[in-house]
Amino acid sequence: MLRYIDFGCQLCLQNFFELCDSLGKLNSRELNVTVYLIFLEDHTDPDQQYTAMKEWTKSCGLVYPLAIVNQEFFNKCGIEHSSLIILGENGDIIQTGEIPYNWLTLKNILMDKK
Repeated sequence: MLRYIDFGCQLCLQNFFELCDSLGKLNSRELNVTVYLIFLEDHTDPDQQYTAMKEWTKSCGLVYPLAIVNQEFFNKCGIEHSSLIILGENGDIIQTGEIPYNWLTLKNILMDKK
């Protein structure tokens, strides 16, 4: 769950890219996880925002499905800052954490799913 504005924080942006890169490598070698990029809508036209985010993710080499959601969706999930959410097989939330996220913690969680 991402707020594009949070990526003004260089540490957050770098951590996000590292997580995406690591998930891609881990996914292809060790387990099958699905990654979605869910962005909070901003004050621009939704179609324009989707196009801009699609181009941004493409230029960053991120090949994950993308969605734009409203503030109510973030509120229901208790998200106030860009976060990583890990869902179980039945859709239950297993783990959440704000970005920047500890990669070792993520790896341990994912390895437990194997």
